[in-house]
Amino acid sequence: MCTIALVVRPSIHIDHLIALYWWPCGVASQSATDDNPLNSVLRQTLAAGTLNQQLQQVQSQLQAQAQQKQQQQQQQQQQQQQQQQQQQQQQQQQQQQVPLALNAANLAALNQLARNQLSNASQREFATFYPSK
Repeated sequence: MCTIALVVRPSIHIDHLIALYWWPCGVASQSATDDNPLNSVLRQTLAAGTLNQQLQQVQSQLQAQAQQKQQQQQQQQQQQQQQQQQQQQQQQQQQQQVPLALNAANLAALNQLARNQLSNASQREFATFYPSK
């Protein structure tokens, strides 16, 4: 009969302890030093479990960061689209206002041109009817 002395830390998972319990006595009865293959297996198993947990944590953090980045990009795109729509609306309003101003200016210029032509025509007619001496 062999006895196994284990120092159990709170971080050791129950599955690891069950696996240790089923080890043959020949292996478990070796010295409790670092040369004990049971200790090395336990360390490797714990290290692997810890690494897996750390990897899962890192993966979940990376996924959360990626989701945040994607949400930020979507918000930026929405803001840019809203700004573009506002700019387009402003441009359309300005384009609608500009032709009215140009039309008023054109009408004033056309009126002045017509007056000048009428004035010139009437002066010519006057000159033809009343030639100067």
